[in-house]
Amino acid sequence: MTGKDKHSQSIKEENKNFWPQIQEEKRRYNGPSSFFACRLCERTQTSASTGSHCQRAILYYEMTEPYHSESLGIRIPKGSVTFAYYWTERPYNLYHMIDPTGETLAYYFNISDQTEISGTVLRWRDLIVDVLIRQENVPIQVQEQVTVQEQVTAREEIPEQQMLPVQEQEQAWRVRILDEEEIPPDIEPKILSYIMSAKDHLVRNYPQILHEVLPLSERLWHRRRQAARFAETDL
Repeated sequence: MTGKDKHSQSIKEENKNFWPQIQEEKRRYNGPSSFFACRLCERTQTSASTGSHCQRAILYYEMTEPYHSESLGIRIPKGSVTFAYYWTERPYNLYHMIDPTGETLAYYFNISDQTEISGTVLRWRDLIVDVLIRQENVPIQVQEQVTVQEQVTAREEIPEQQMLPVQEQEQAWRVRILDEEEIPPDIEPKILSYIMSAKDHLVRNYPQILHEVLPLSERLWHRRRQAARFAETDL
């Protein structure tokens, strides 16, 4: 490989992995920790409702293998990505799962606390209960004009058009509360109250939260796609 080729390869790799690496440490309530190698898309200072300053981080994951969960009804194709949103002051984090074409697969909230964001590590504690939000086909009743023609004789007239109900499908958001049954009976009352409050908040306010993160995910997804395309071209 010539010096020029090595330089071109180096630039391609830099563009392919242009978000810096960061380690995610997920601590479970009364359980072991898990560690994940991720990429940090953004880290910003935001203002909390109390007037204090807090941090938000967006991490990036890519699915190198397909994933299917029968119980959740989710199929995640290979090449799908997740933009994970973490806030130091909020009682949850959020995974926005996107398929290779850029379409949303699902939103997955983890109720959490003790979120810390440093230069090379992001730590948070998983508080058992999750909230899954995804679009599903649901039946709706519509009124459609249908011509009803019964058996008639030559002297009878065909009845006029009547309005009959016809079942159709439409896309609607479905909210599912997950793992609530796994809350231990001896959990601290303060932690249980925190979990229930966070769950109720998400059920009531998820539309505003999705509206907040969707444009951020779209911007980052397009940026990643452009970088990946550039990395595959010859310089």
